[in-house]
Amino acid sequence: MGSGGTPEHGAYQYIPATRELLRWIKAGGVWNREKMGIVVWHGSTSFSIQQESQ
Repeated sequence: MGSGGTPEHGAYQYIPATRELLRWIKAGGVWNREKMGIVVWHGSTSFSIQQESQ
């Protein structure tokens, strides 16, 4: 973990309203957002991540 308490690979954020999964990465003192995909739920405890085509 870095000195700020955030793992070196960044932090993940799930947004229930849009089902987006984001990864935040700090580079050069600036936080950058990367969209990982859309969370698809298969019941109340099982899910998959649908990656968007580039």
